[in-house]
Amino acid sequence: MNVFGISDLHLSSRKVLKVRFVDSNTLISDWTQETEDLLISNWDTTVSEDDIVFNLGDLFRRVSSVKSILKLFNDWILKRPGIHVIMKGNHDEWWTNNTIKELRSNLPSDRVTFLDDKSIKVLGNIALVGCTGYPHKKSKLYIGEGQKEEEKNVVRKLKNQMFLVDNEIGKNEDLRVIVGFHFPPLCAWHKRPSKLIKVLSNSKAGKENKILCVAYGHIHRNTRNRWMEKTNNKHTVKQPKAKLNYHVELVSAPSVGFKPILLSEVSNGV
Repeated sequence: MNVFGISDLHLSSRKVLKVRFVDSNTLISDWTQETEDLLISNWDTTVSEDDIVFNLGDLFRRVSSVKSILKLFNDWILKRPGIHVIMKGNHDEWWTNNTIKELRSNLPSDRVTFLDDKSIKVLGNIALVGCTGYPHKKSKLYIGEGQKEEEKNVVRKLKNQMFLVDNEIGKNEDLRVIVGFHFPPLCAWHKRPSKLIKVLSNSKAGKENKILCVAYGHIHRNTRNRWMEKTNNKHTVKQPKAKLNYHVELVSAPSVGFKPILLSEVSNGV
C-alpha cells in the first residue's frame, strides 16, 4: 500500500474547461481534454486499488448540487483506482456540512473519506492530517489584517489535529504521519517555515520523527517556478531552507504533469 498525493483537479460537469491565456505565461485554466486523458492514463497505470490517494482540495469547479457531485464521483473519481481521502481547498464552495453528510450516505465508505479540519484519518500505520491552511502575504488571495484571526483559527485547529495524532502514536509506536495542506505551508518562498510547520515540529509526531511527508497543492503553472526548480530538464520541488525531518512535495496536478505524486511507500504489513 502506497500513499499518493494530488490536488487541483477542478473537475466540472462541463466535460472540458477552456484554456484562456491572459498572456504568454499566465493560464486561467490548465484543463483540456488532452490533460484529462493524460491524468487518467497516469493515474490508472500508477495507482493500485489498495493504495491511498490523498486529494488536497479544489476537487470540483462550478459544481454545487449533490446530484452533480455524485455524478462526477461515479463517472470519474470512483473509476480511478485507490482509496480516496479528500480534503477542502479554497475553490471547494460545494463543501458544506449538509453536502458532506449526504455524500457520505451515498458513497462507499471503504473508497471515499472526507477529511475535515477537526479530525484525522488512520489507515493501518498511516495517519493522514488535512489542513486547508491560508494564503501567504504575497498572494493575491491575502486579505490583510482581516486574515490574522483566520490564521489563528487554522493554527488552533491544526494543533488539535496533531493532538489527536499524538494520542494515536501513544497507542501505536509504528504510526507514521502524512500532512496535507491546500495552500503552501511555507513563508516567502521557502525562506522560513510558517506557523503551521512550527505546529508540526512542536508535536510529539514531529519531535519523534514520525512525520514522513508534508504535501501541498494550490500552485498552478503560472507560478510554478517560485516553488519548483528545473534540473537536467526535470522539475523538482524546492525544499525549505529550514532543516526538516521529512520531505515536502507539491502535488497540484497542473504543476506536476497531471499525475499522482508518490508521498510514501508503505510495506504490506501496514
